[in-house]
Amino acid sequence: AEVAFFIDDDHHGRGMATVLLEYLAAAAREAGISGFTASVLPQNRKMLGVFTQAGFTASSHFEEGVIEVTLGIEPTPEALAAIEARAATAEARSVERLLRPRSIAVVGASRTAGTIGHQVFHELVARGFHGPVYPVNREADVVASVRAWRSVLDVPGELDLAIVCVPADEVLRVAEECAFKRVQGLVVLSSGFADRDAAGEAAERDLVTYARRHGMRLIGPNALGVINTDPTVRMHGTFVPVDPLPGRAGLVAQSGVIGAAIIDAARLLGLGISTFAAVGNKADVSSNDLLRFWQDDPNTDVVMCYLESFGNPATFSRTARSLSLRKPVVAVKVGGAPAAGWVEPEGWPPDATAAALLEQTGVIRTDNLTQMLHTASLLASQPLPRGPRVAVVTNSWGPAWLAADALRACGLEPADPIDLSNEAGPERFSDALDDVYRSGQVDAVLVVYAPALVGHYRRVGEAIRRAAARADGITTVACMLGEHRRGLLADDEVTVPEFPFPEEAALALSRVVRYGAWRSQPVGHLFDIPEDDL
Repeated sequence: AEVAFFIDDDHHGRGMATVLLEYLAAAAREAGISGFTASVLPQNRKMLGVFTQAGFTASSHFEEGVIEVTLGIEPTPEALAAIEARAATAEARSVERLLRPRSIAVVGASRTAGTIGHQVFHELVARGFHGPVYPVNREADVVASVRAWRSVLDVPGELDLAIVCVPADEVLRVAEECAFKRVQGLVVLSSGFADRDAAGEAAERDLVTYARRHGMRLIGPNALGVINTDPTVRMHGTFVPVDPLPGRAGLVAQSGVIGAAIIDAARLLGLGISTFAAVGNKADVSSNDLLRFWQDDPNTDVVMCYLESFGNPATFSRTARSLSLRKPVVAVKVGGAPAAGWVEPEGWPPDATAAALLEQTGVIRTDNLTQMLHTASLLASQPLPRGPRVAVVTNSWGPAWLAADALRACGLEPADPIDLSNEAGPERFSDALDDVYRSGQVDAVLVVYAPALVGHYRRVGEAIRRAAARADGITTVACMLGEHRRGLLADDEVTVPEFPFPEEAALALSRVVRYGAWRSQPVGHLFDIPEDDL
């Protein structure tokens, strides 16, 4: 069949011809059509690129001043990969508009302190969002000494994001106004949808259908909000006054309460957050969409997930595996051993199935939130271990054997501990670490400092940092026993993750070693098996 495409000049370069070709090819296959022909002017290089980069089998020849293109439309592995890559890019960009908006309206911004609408507006302004924030209130002219607008439609200029804090029965009306205003994304904090009853579930479906029809992505309903600590964004779009450290760890949680608790705990560990989303009911945007966003996000090096369900397991599998091959993903998946009388929500897979899915996709599963934070802290600050060989450097035999036993129990290969004696000063630690790093016999080092009568935490911490900065790719972790000030193992040049006891350090190291081994395996390829052999 002969095909032709017309794209309005205002929409050139947005990938619309590629999408039209994919949809047209799918419709043609259903109609029994096996290929397309097209006539393209030689100077129309972009359209020629659409045909050649679509992944279908293509041939062309020059005839009477035009290039005649013949295109087979059977889905080849290359075509499927191109379609998947395009979908991933489109989804990542749609999520980016939610996490990097240039302007925000808080719909339902309230004059009353202690309300969700008041707190969201306050947090955005107080944290210094880099862009205009418009309070929208149907009954007020001023909110928190800022001019308010009666409707999204009254807000001057363009709006990228609306954070919706109105009652559930008003949310669809707000979405309609946002669509007319060409708002690109909604974060719906309102509850009373699928989290309430069947009627709320139906209202949620209507809301998502409307948002998708008008090109808006939606986080929520029943969401806690979104955070982006990038200094060029500084968005704190939530009503919870958590205070994340800026950093390079992405975080997604379905439960807002758990998400806020993780942020607080991460701060105590010195683990910084790049972006955070508590997705609530996951009616539209889910963890899958956020994983795709983080895959190419230059501000994120490691991802943490608190998972209550996978949504679409097949999509999660593809997305998580693709991300894990580039960046580590650490997850807590709840639902492992339900208590008596507990009824698992519909759609929750058995724990053995969930465990297998996470293992195959390279996701590092931990048993609890503390382990997730420990593992993410290690991944965010140190290189991946090249293998399982671990040296223990300490100034006390008791912690030395405790550490060696813990490493061995976690499947690692501890070398004979290096005991510096309890009188060892900071220089002894630094010299011993330099010797271990130069030996070429280890892949990681666990330093355990046990204070004698007088503790030298600050000086020992400084010595460990200086040595770790010269480690040349060898992973370094540490335990500083006893009461001391946190943060002694971090500066602008290097961060050595600190653990309360050697057992926690060994467990985190073992998980990271297994992840490194998984990532070093060949990716493999799909086999083209004839249908007769299936």
